[in-house]
Amino acid sequence: MIWEKKMKKKIIIKIVSMTLVLSMLVCLKGHAAQKICFEMKNPSNTQGMALGKTSKQVYILRTKESKNNPEEDGVSVRFYENGKLKQEYYVWKPTYKLEKPEHPNGLSYYNSYIYMVAGDNRIFLLHLNEDGTIESRLTCVIKDNNNKILKNKVYGIAHIENGSFLVREKLEDGTKQYGVYKFNKQEKKAREDHVFKILDNANGYNTGQDIGIKIDDERKHVFVVTSNKIDKQCVKNRVLKYRLKQNESNKYVGAVYEKTIDLDRPSTDYSFYEVESVDFSSGGRMYFTGNEKINERDADKVRYYY
Repeated sequence: MIWEKKMKKKIIIKIVSMTLVLSMLVCLKGHAAQKICFEMKNPSNTQGMALGKTSKQVYILRTKESKNNPEEDGVSVRFYENGKLKQEYYVWKPTYKLEKPEHPNGLSYYNSYIYMVAGDNRIFLLHLNEDGTIESRLTCVIKDNNNKILKNKVYGIAHIENGSFLVREKLEDGTKQYGVYKFNKQEKKAREDHVFKILDNANGYNTGQDIGIKIDDERKHVFVVTSNKIDKQCVKNRVLKYRLKQNESNKYVGAVYEKTIDLDRPSTDYSFYEVESVDFSSGGRMYFTGNEKINERDADKVRYYY
C-alpha cells in the first residue's frame, strides 16, 4: 500500500509538471504578439495603411515601378473589404499632369475621406463613396499661419479629433517635428496651427515611418513606427507609444514616452520585414502592415498586434 501511494504521488507530480511546461509553451507562443489578418495578392512596396468605417475596411498605400508592366506603375490606394480587394485607385501615374509624390508614406481616415501624405509638401484627400470605394482626389498644399507654402516634407499622418490631424514632418535642415493641421477643401490647403517636437526614443532604429493615434481612458496617444535597416536590409521594427500632452487651452504641446513595442520578423523564413504603418480599430486593436519577403518573394500582409 505504501509503495502504491508513493507511485501515485510521483505520477501526480509528473502530470502537474508537464501541465506547467505546456502552459508555459502556450504563453511563449502567444508572446509572438502578432497575427495575420489577410495576405495581399500581387503586393509591391506597401507604404501605408488606414482602417475605414470599420476594421473590415482597409486602405493600403502602394507604389510600383516595373519594367515589364509599365501600365501598372504609379502610386495607388487599394481598398480591401473582409480581406478581398474591391478597388485600386491610382493617385498618380506617369501619364497624369501631376508632380510625382516624392515618398508617400502614410494614410489616415476621417469622415468619408482618406488623407495621404506625399513625402513632399502636399497631402492628397481621397473622397469616398457610401460603400467605401474611392471617388475622386483633391490635392492640398501645406501652409503656415501666414498662409505661406511650407517646404517641409510630410511622412506620416493621423487624425486626432474634430478634423484636426497630427502630421510628422521633416524640415529643410533634416530635423523632425510634429504639426497640427486643419484642412480647407475649398482653398485646397492644409493649414498649420502649431508645431512641437517629440523626444526620440527609437534607440538606434533609423527609419521613420507612419504614425497612428489611439485614445485610452480619454487620453490620446501617438504611436510612431520606426525600423532598423542595416545595408538596406530590415528584419526588426519598433512602435513607440507616447502620451500626447495638452496645456490648459487643450493645445498639444508635446508627448511623454510610455513604452516600446518590438515587431521583429515572425521567423527566419522572412528575408525582409519592414513595418510601415499602424492604425487602430474602434476597440483599440493595433493593425499594421509593411513590406515582407519570404525567400525574396513579396508577401505583404495586414496583421494585428495583441
